[in-house]
Amino acid sequence: MRSILAAAVCLLLASGGAIAEESAEAGRVSRARYDDVMAKMMDALAVVYESKYGGLDAYEREVEREISREKIAGAPDPEEKVLGVGRDQLDKTIKRLRSRDNFEEQRAFIRRMLAKYGPEFEKHGIPKDFWTIPYVESAFDKRACTYAETVKAYVKGMWQFIPSTAQQYGLKTTTKACTAGEAGDSVMAADDTDQRADLTLSAKAAAQFLAELRKEFKKPELVLTAYHSGPANTRGMIEKYGDDFWSWKKDPAFQFGTRSRLYAPLGLAWATLIKE
Repeated sequence: MRSILAAAVCLLLASGGAIAEESAEAGRVSRARYDDVMAKMMDALAVVYESKYGGLDAYEREVEREISREKIAGAPDPEEKVLGVGRDQLDKTIKRLRSRDNFEEQRAFIRRMLAKYGPEFEKHGIPKDFWTIPYVESAFDKRACTYAETVKAYVKGMWQFIPSTAQQYGLKTTTKACTAGEAGDSVMAADDTDQRADLTLSAKAAAQFLAELRKEFKKPELVLTAYHSGPANTRGMIEKYGDDFWSWKKDPAFQFGTRSRLYAPLGLAWATLIKE
């Protein structure tokens, strides 16, 4: 994995140098040239970051690429133009997902997984609007494992709980590191007994966590944001900006960046699209 990452970084540097050289000669970068370089960069990074079916990481890269394009085009506020403001953000997310070449494959995959795991979610009282959380988080991989720099710990399982949240709802956790899976993705070690990988226990914990978030935050977009960024950070954003999620701007003080802005719209968009 380290060698793959090094190769991707080298490509990024080389591409950046090519753009800089061309910019110096021509005074600006042509759209065709920019698209070609960005496509190569995204292909290289996809090897490192792509989830099995394009969850949040893939979507985030897609949006960041479009933001970069708008910067080249000279848009005054490229992020707002790309992400949208108000409910336009949700509409644009749905439109963006529909435009993917593998959209129907993605949607079919989600429906298959929900047919398989939905009864367990329903048994524990998880509202259907939140059944797509495991897709955005882990592509429904019960043994998914990643290292979260923000909490300096491993997040594991389909619901990607951090250790403290898992323990709060009765799950026994381990500190065993992630390992490389057969597909090159990051998964829990074969002998890891962490209960975040247990379908029934993790679904029960998710139901309890979501019930508390729903009771406090009410609105689905705020519930999803609290699930992703944490209740404390979401409270901080509400105290500072009010409870209209769709008008919020980035604020690193509450760990609310592009990824956090994308999380709720992505979850709500897939929940809408699988109902069609």
